[in-house]
Amino acid sequence: MRFVRKQIVELPFILNLPKGNYEVKMPEGLRILRVHHGLYAASASAFEYGSSLAVATEKIVRDSFPDPAAVSLHQLRTVVERVVTAEMASLLLPKDSDLLDEVSRDLIRGRDHIKAGNELKAEAADRLAQMSVADREALSHRTALRLTAREVFRAQTSEHFLLILNSLVRHYMVTVDDFFAEKLALHHVASTTLGGIHEVTHCDDLLIDSVTTVGKLPPIMRQPWFEHESAKVESFRNALKSGQPTDAIALLAIRARGLLERGAYRSAIVEAAAALETAIVRRLMIGLIAQGRTQDEAIAYLHENQRFSDRCKTLFQSVIGISLAAHEPILWERVVGHRDRLRHKVVHSDEEPSAKEATAVVEDFIALARSAQSVSPGTTGS
Repeated sequence: MRFVRKQIVELPFILNLPKGNYEVKMPEGLRILRVHHGLYAASASAFEYGSSLAVATEKIVRDSFPDPAAVSLHQLRTVVERVVTAEMASLLLPKDSDLLDEVSRDLIRGRDHIKAGNELKAEAADRLAQMSVADREALSHRTALRLTAREVFRAQTSEHFLLILNSLVRHYMVTVDDFFAEKLALHHVASTTLGGIHEVTHCDDLLIDSVTTVGKLPPIMRQPWFEHESAKVESFRNALKSGQPTDAIALLAIRARGLLERGAYRSAIVEAAAALETAIVRRLMIGLIAQGRTQDEAIAYLHENQRFSDRCKTLFQSVIGISLAAHEPILWERVVGHRDRLRHKVVHSDEEPSAKEATAVVEDFIALARSAQSVSPGTTGS
């Protein structure tokens, strides 16, 4: 039995490269990506994204759907595809629980239910019990195919596909000096017409599965997906009307988190570090002015005392009345470690942190920035 998995993604920009195959050297060996131009996606509606019925040339799509009213065509930007194959002599045997999961999956996909959780499981169990022998055998075979494919392609995840794709993108950017291209994360590809990484799996030309990996929900939404409190909306309106500047610390923190979502981990750390150091300076400025110094004197004093640890310990103790390091000892140790291991390397080298590392740095920097803004004698840390 020959299993085939296709991973297909539309880029949010154009690769000015000839269409065709490109070999990409990865630690585990050479991997092949195929670049396509001029493809179209067919969907059931002109306003439907992320659930394409087909991705092919315009001619193939129109030939597949001869009734023009049946589908809507969307011209795609550059599409990159990876095909992985595997030969298997036998299938994994499904357990009863696997069959129940398969029936539940059918109910969810077919929207043939209004239940969830335990009620959905009970409905699936009822339908499984009522199946004929032939239907149960067909279900068992379909489930075995899906389980085997899942095992065969366990290492061929959407994240691994992105690693290969980003290797191609980085080399492309540097070779042709194209600053309109950028490193890709699920956030980017989920915003395209295909709505993420589309994965299609076959066994001997029989379709087993067709799924799209999107990551988080917001990038694929085409209408408001959250209703804010009226007071918050009114505050937003008033801020716009008054012309007051946005809070720099909050903006830096939001940008840092946005960069994390987009896979720009180095930039995310830099923005979060700026939020932290701005919060520390702002709080010390307020304290120094409250002690009777002019703004210029406070600026000059901070210019003479630029070391991060001195500001958070000695200056906070003398100006605010409490050391920020002593107020948040556990968080402080983590922040110091982040600065030594990653922040300085990111600024002064080509160090590329992982998603996990960058997320930890950003969250801890933002947490200490918030503490710096609110700490006062008598308060306790987190």
